[in-house]
Amino acid sequence: MAFYVGDARGVLAPPDVDGRSKIVSKELMEVVEWAMPVFMRMYCGTDDIVKFEPEAMGDEKACNDATEYCSYLLHRKNPGFVVLHDAIKSALITRIGVVKAYCDERWDERQEYYENLSQVDV
Repeated sequence: MAFYVGDARGVLAPPDVDGRSKIVSKELMEVVEWAMPVFMRMYCGTDDIVKFEPEAMGDEKACNDATEYCSYLLHRKNPGFVVLHDAIKSALITRIGVVKAYCDERWDERQEYYENLSQVDV
């Protein structure tokens, strides 16, 4: 991150020599910020982040359903744009971008009591 923000500490610290510049270049930040729109357009420019292709006759429906479901999970159930943006930017700056994917297995249990219901209402 020091290279990204141009923080003049550690490896980037200017030498203690009279007459030397104390300016630290922010080239990494410039390159990352220049490249981000290209990557975001490539990965978020369409609704389909992935596309499943059928391998046999009759697989078309299942592939379309899987494609739509993955798009639904990424963009509707999660903040997909933000997740991809952060992972791509992290990958460009630190050379590793990590996204954790998991199934939330929490149960939502409730007890409800009803009185004086007819057979149709039940």
